[in-house]
Amino acid sequence: MTSFDRSQLLQEGFDDAGTRLMPPFFGALPYPLPASHYRDTTNLTFTYDSDGDALAALLPPRFQLAEPKLIVSLINNRRVDWLAGGAYNLLAINVPVIFDGRDGPITGVFGLVVWENRTAPILMGRDVQGVPKLYAKVDDLREFPDAIYSATAHLDGARFARVVMEAAHPLGDAELEAVRQEQGTTNWFGWRHFPNVGAPGAAISHPVLFPQEFDIREATIGKASVEWTVPDWASNPTQLPIIDALARLPNLGGGDAILMRCENILRADLAHIPV
Repeated sequence: MTSFDRSQLLQEGFDDAGTRLMPPFFGALPYPLPASHYRDTTNLTFTYDSDGDALAALLPPRFQLAEPKLIVSLINNRRVDWLAGGAYNLLAINVPVIFDGRDGPITGVFGLVVWENRTAPILMGRDVQGVPKLYAKVDDLREFPDAIYSATAHLDGARFARVVMEAAHPLGDAELEAVRQEQGTTNWFGWRHFPNVGAPGAAISHPVLFPQEFDIREATIGKASVEWTVPDWASNPTQLPIIDALARLPNLGGGDAILMRCENILRADLAHIPV
């Protein structure tokens, strides 16, 4: 195959000081992007033990599995600044990792897949921050009278995930402060990958570190689980391999959950390619 200078792929006028999204012809966003405030977020997150070898096999180079655990988050985002106060929901599957950084290891969580029910955050997150986002209908969390929370994710009428939490009790001041100290900041890793056109391999493939902050107003703890329903190919032809792989990961115990009501700050201004 004939070699080429990658700089030739950059059309004149696009190499500017801003951040251009697709389509790039209509101007650029400022750089650095500002921090994104999600002013009213309900975040249900729980963790369970799973097969460490299977989880490690999903990680890209320079990432090590910190613990053989799967982290599941069902999040309702409201009053999102960059969406003019709009809203969207997501279902995120993460694992705890250690990144082999040049200046030492960095602990955080790595995003395996994130389903969202709105197009704009999918495109922004995939193109700029390397978050592995897909579209699905992610329902609002529903609270039943006996303190059970539930939500489902589905595509074209085929449900593939259901999250259920049984709440134990709300946290008091001392417990809540401990949660704030432990979960107030997170290093969220993604992997930004775009395939080549007309040839195998990748045009771009590298890690991304996307820090987050949480201003937690109140929290409730309990137990939670996720029920996977693997669709047939005709019901979900593009996402079937992902759902099937997650459904095959065993639940080996755990399920400790926390339901947080908070402001989530996505530090787009601090997002970068870790070295």
